Amino acid sequence: VTPGDHFRLAGNRLVVMAANGQEIEVQSARDLLAPSVESVALPGAAVPLGGYARQWLEGAGLLSALAPRLVVTEHARASVVALDQGHADTAIVYATDARHARSSRLAYVIPDAEQPAIVYAAALTRKGRDSIPAAEFYRFLMGPETGRTLEAAGFLPPDPATWERSE
Repeated sequence: VTPGDHFRLAGNRLVVMAANGQEIEVQSARDLLAPSVESVALPGAAVPLGGYARQWLEGAGLLSALAPRLVVTEHARASVVALDQGHADTAIVYATDARHARSSRLAYVIPDAEQPAIVYAAALTRKGRDSIPAAEFYRFLMGPETGRTLEAAGFLPPDPATWERSE
């Protein structure tokens, strides 16, 4: 990838979900240590969401204390399902996946200052520059329609400078 042939397509953020009907209030990371929170669903550390969640918990000084309460899932959506099915009291998930919860609720939006950088980038490789379809697709990704679609799906907005370059 050459300089200038990549950009931030979108971003995401972590949130904490809680099971409906549970008396769980989360106003900070520390609240995950409350006796009412017996389990926290999140993917393994090798899965991006699991890594981001562990980074957040480690930064809050809670990862070791919460380790016995972790319900390790296969991926992000599986964490939401574990919560919805009653296999966990809370789950740390992407905001975009939280939108698919059926029987759980948003309990806590992690503050921006504590959020790990979750960025989805697009890039045009050197070889792709010679491909008309690849270059057209790259330009399409840079367009405002793509940005609006991603925002409607719950992703953080793309880099606004991208739209200025593409219009």
